[in-house]
Amino acid sequence: MAYVVVLGFKGLPDDLGKTESPLLYLSTKLGWPLLGNFINLGVLLSFFSCTLASVNSTARIVYSMARHGLVYQALGESHKKNNTPHIAAAFASGFTFLMAALVNFFGSTPFQSQGYFGALCSFGFLSAYFLVSLAAPIYLLHINQLSVKALLLSALAVGFMAIPFLGVIGIQGSDIFPPPEFPNNLLIWIFIAYMTIGALWLLAVKIVNPSKLQALSGNPPEISGDQK
Repeated sequence: MAYVVVLGFKGLPDDLGKTESPLLYLSTKLGWPLLGNFINLGVLLSFFSCTLASVNSTARIVYSMARHGLVYQALGESHKKNNTPHIAAAFASGFTFLMAALVNFFGSTPFQSQGYFGALCSFGFLSAYFLVSLAAPIYLLHINQLSVKALLLSALAVGFMAIPFLGVIGIQGSDIFPPPEFPNNLLIWIFIAYMTIGALWLLAVKIVNPSKLQALSGNPPEISGDQK
């Protein structure tokens, strides 16, 4: 689809990078604006499902953390009838809305906001894959199954996933990795600051109350109000 859109914009006066609805734009140029409206409806439903999935996964993580005493305990309570993490889900939904509303309040368009949050989410996915690729050889070594092939695959994976991070930081004078413009140049540092705060918080928990982190490998403690 990316190739189709790029080819579709060839010779057109507008810039693909600045077009908020490229498929609607192309369908209108072809004389089929109704098709573009159906495509936008599909995009809307896709965005809704992605946001819903993110809210659900966030709620489950917050719920589990609360059950282990890492965050406010009320977030770990389940609904008396449905057994769902309703408080954690409400928190995740409210926090998601608040972040999007704040960015919009300070002047960003929905199109720009999508780019900002999409980049931050991509950093999270890439970091998880990056760390797993680093940890895999260590785990294989631990179980005496490390091989040259595994090391090679790990090195290739780490190298490929380092490229996007290099792209968002940029290299002065490079045409391939030019430094991004403001405010996109701040996104990677916002992500690094967020991860640093999380790491320092976990370190503090480990020092002050190490049993909480050790309990993560076992079953969570009971919380009053839960229904079995």
